Amino acid sequence: MKIKILATALILVFAVLSACTGAPVDSTSASSDQAVPTETTLLTGPFVEKDMIFSLEGKDFLLLSDVRELLGTLGDGYELTAAPSCMFEGEDKIFKYPGMDIFTYPIEGMDQIDEIMITGTDFATARGISVGDTYEAVVRSYGEGIFDEVVLTYILSGDPEDYASPRLIFGIDSGKVSYISYYSSRNMW
Repeated sequence: MKIKILATALILVFAVLSACTGAPVDSTSASSDQAVPTETTLLTGPFVEKDMIFSLEGKDFLLLSDVRELLGTLGDGYELTAAPSCMFEGEDKIFKYPGMDIFTYPIEGMDQIDEIMITGTDFATARGISVGDTYEAVVRSYGEGIFDEVVLTYILSGDPEDYASPRLIFGIDSGKVSYISYYSSRNMW
């Protein structure tokens, strides 16, 4: 009987302690305009389409979408570079933020995101990889990929000869991630 009571007590203590491991959540009721904390679950398994989604402040940003929503989330603190597009009518643009560059093409009346290049440590992929992490950490999270000594690439189609397939690229310098690029490969179509 004492063993049953002790086992039950240990289970209750474990349940209480495991409930306390998450981030603190404000217990006040949230109105519809307040952000509600959510638990983040990192992706695992094979490289998939969800790996190509850049997330920031609880919002997802897709390649080839209008850049305005991402700019709205990041704010006005960017430096803009624009040049006539060689492929499309209008201007190709680069929006430079500290730690991130966003490259766009003028398509269908909007500036579509072609590439998001992360160079700062404040951003992470859907698998939790950031600039400064090791090559080994990337391989543990994503698998082998295609490595050429300075760039580790994951291609959405899985075919190294499919140059038009979106890809996630990790620059590797001295065994560590130096940049992360979400790249649409739109200019290869």
